Parts: sequence; C-alpha cells; structure tokens
Amino acid sequence: MNKRTEKDRIAKMRQDHHDALESLSLSNEECLANAQLIAAAPEMLAALNQVERAWVGDGIGMSTAVDSCLLAIAKATEANA
Repeated sequence: MNKRTEKDRIAKMRQDHHDALESLSLSNEECLANAQLIAAAPEMLAALNQVERAWVGDGIGMSTAVDSCLLAIAKATEANA
C-alpha cells in the first residue's frame, strides 16, 4: 500500500471514529436532566422506603409517603435545579 492510500485510510478511520463519538454525545439538556436525576436519587430512595413502610403499617401514612414521592419527582424534573 502506498503512503497516500495509507494516509487516506487513516483519515477515513479518524473521521469514522469522530462521527461515532459525535452520535453518542449527549446534549447539554440531556446532561442536565441526568445530573438532576442523580441529584434527586437520595430523596427518591427515601420516598420508596416510606412507601414500603406505609404498605406494611410501620408508623407512616401512605399520604405522607406519596407526598415524599411527589417531592422527589419534582426535584428530579424541575427546570432549574
């Protein structure tokens, strides 16, 4: 293979690699949404725990547990976290 053909092949591989990475990139909005979801994870897990406790009658009412769930969802989905 001559040098020009090898350079073209390498350039094509680099472009293909760049195109593949670009197609996997998340937009700023998607990154922000993921960060908000991660930030809300402790509240979501605590709310789930409250639902489980309410289900088995462990001193917490289901309405309180549902309120906790709604607050966790709001935190995970608010526009300006």
